[in-house]
Amino acid sequence: MFAIVCCAAVKALGIVDKYYAKTDESVVYRVSMIMHPCYRWAYFEKAGWERSWIDTVIELA
Repeated sequence: MFAIVCCAAVKALGIVDKYYAKTDESVVYRVSMIMHPCYRWAYFEKAGWERSWIDTVIELA
């Protein structure tokens, strides 16, 4: 039983990763994060984004 649950969890994480990666392609996602009062550009810095990527987000906003 435990092996089945582990297998299902691994597959689920693969699907989550697949769709989470698509947020990088979304201009709306980046602009909404930079405009969110709790996150701003600090979110991207903490996430380890390159400075040029952060500058692009700021320009988009």
